[in-house]
Amino acid sequence: YKSYAASVAGANVDGKDADYYATVGQYMDVKDYNNAKALNRDFAEMYNEDTYYWQWDNNESRKNYRNMWVTSEQAFNGLRFIVGAMMLNRIASAINAARLVSSYNKRQLESTDWSFSFGVDQKPTLPASLTVNFSTGF
Repeated sequence: YKSYAASVAGANVDGKDADYYATVGQYMDVKDYNNAKALNRDFAEMYNEDTYYWQWDNNESRKNYRNMWVTSEQAFNGLRFIVGAMMLNRIASAINAARLVSSYNKRQLESTDWSFSFGVDQKPTLPASLTVNFSTGF
């Protein structure tokens, strides 16, 4: 849409902000825009006619530009939504992974194995003795 405005309306697109591109699609030329601002006594918002010049040859060209600009803005906003959703998904996944690891580690601590064993130890030169074995595993 920027190159269309430059080629059809003669707009100088270098270094302009988003408001300028929105304005170019709403008014036929910079003089119409400045007249509207002057009528509202909003002199601070008026454009310098040399550096912010544009003039559409007909209303159809202006509407074509406006449609291109709206489509571009919608695509950009959709892209921001998608990137935001991807970031939210990544954060939710990280939280879920941390929760699962914590749950797994807690189960590992709780699932220790205990075992007791008793036995009689008979050695030929010593009296019989009772042995008790206690073991734990994790």
